[in-house]
Amino acid sequence: DGFIFSTAIPPAVAAGALASVRFVREHDEIRQHHQERAASLKSRLRAAGLPVMPSTAWGMFYGVLLNTGLALAQGKPFDIDLSPAYLVSLLFLAVFGSVVAFGCYLTLLGRIGADRPDTRWS
Repeated sequence: DGFIFSTAIPPAVAAGALASVRFVREHDEIRQHHQERAASLKSRLRAAGLPVMPSTAWGMFYGVLLNTGLALAQGKPFDIDLSPAYLVSLLFLAVFGSVVAFGCYLTLLGRIGADRPDTRWS
């Protein structure tokens, strides 16, 4: 009952993402509505003085609590490989692959906005 970690996107997820992109391209009103809602939320968060990195950390913490609760409710064991290679890999993914990358993404999103089109894919 093992699990092999992979960063590959499953074909069904890739097909779903592609279908979503095509749909939104054909229905610009959905994208426009999303942008209006995102701008409204962004301005309310900024007005509340919520900085990007601490907010991201709290969001990840709540995710950990939720996943831990679900695992406990389902009776799943908390097994971890204590080998140095596994622990270093896990630490790298947790720090750089999640916290730093997500913080950079949100900072960039705050600077240029989500509505700026990428014409390379048109």
